[in-house]
Amino acid sequence: MRAVAIDAADIIITDANFGAATPNLTLTQERIDRDLRPMLERNILPVLTGFIGATPTHKPTTLGRGGSDYSASILAVGTKATEVWVWSDVDGIMSADPHEVLDARVIGELSYNEMAELAHFGARILHARMVAPLRQHQIRFA
Repeated sequence: MRAVAIDAADIIITDANFGAATPNLTLTQERIDRDLRPMLERNILPVLTGFIGATPTHKPTTLGRGGSDYSASILAVGTKATEVWVWSDVDGIMSADPHEVLDARVIGELSYNEMAELAHFGARILHARMVAPLRQHQIRFA
């Protein structure tokens, strides 16, 4: 499979709130349909950076801490993916920060509500805004 780098700022369209930008899901979906879907249909894998977007006038924006996770959920919804994988320096969602708690363990399975609660209370592996799109579209988080 061929892969092509795509500037996420050309796909994820946001408001101008740099550092905590909110994606315009309608404009973003239009870009996904126009630019990414044809690539996927030709078995070309688009590779996008997370965390960044741009205003409709092409001013760069960022989605805030953990924004790469949020980008992944937006792109998953837009491409009708069935799951999202987030890669990290640990083997999954942990019961505590393994860098601080020696006996932290991997949590085998979480509901969307449990994910949202963890994100709300600061779990660094999850962006608080990423859970709602996954829940709404029943996209698995791995």
